[in-house]
Amino acid sequence: MPKSFDKKKFFFSTELNKNPVEGFSAGLIDDNDLYRWEVLIIGPPDTLYEGGVFKAHLTFPKDYPLRPPKMKFITEIWHPNVDKNGDVCISILHEPGEDKYGYEKPEERWLPIHTVETIMISVISMLADPNGDSPANVDAANLGTRVLFCIHVLFCVHVCLFACFLLSFFLSFIYLTERETASERGNTSRGSGRGRSRLPAEEPDAQFDPRTPGSRPEPKADV
Repeated sequence: MPKSFDKKKFFFSTELNKNPVEGFSAGLIDDNDLYRWEVLIIGPPDTLYEGGVFKAHLTFPKDYPLRPPKMKFITEIWHPNVDKNGDVCISILHEPGEDKYGYEKPEERWLPIHTVETIMISVISMLADPNGDSPANVDAANLGTRVLFCIHVLFCVHVCLFACFLLSFFLSFIYLTERETASERGNTSRGSGRGRSRLPAEEPDAQFDPRTPGSRPEPKADV
């Protein structure tokens, strides 16, 4: 094996090239940094999060896959297992080994066999089925009624959708404006060319040639 072979780079490239799980996409934030990823998660159907598109970052430790990455939602989301800073708190992302509080079994926590794919499956499952027994966001878990919880979640989802709509509208506006400007410039250029082509060419003054009858009227003789 050549010395230049980078196991980490090969490993992460393999992760990126795997078939993505339906409902999310992932890629590097910076092509020069293999340890920071950006993921887009589509709210699972038949849940309160349906229709939402949520951006999150995955930050991998240098000793990955021996230790789990950290996941943080960048898009605002209201969920018992996501704290108010956006950090995701689920078993699969907890350090491997025994849980000192006794809530989780070792096999429920991080294992080196886990991948980005298994993490995303767990997060999508988390959105579909929140765990309120050990919440990271106590307020989300303790909202008095299901109705209030639904209202707060739907507010976040629709804010996300509205932001996507505004971005799409803004990009479309820029595209159409630039296209119209380019079209006007093209029409102006073509119009100027046509105008010049219609101008009649100036004919040079006829030169008098005495050998050519009728080339110039003969002067009248004085009477």
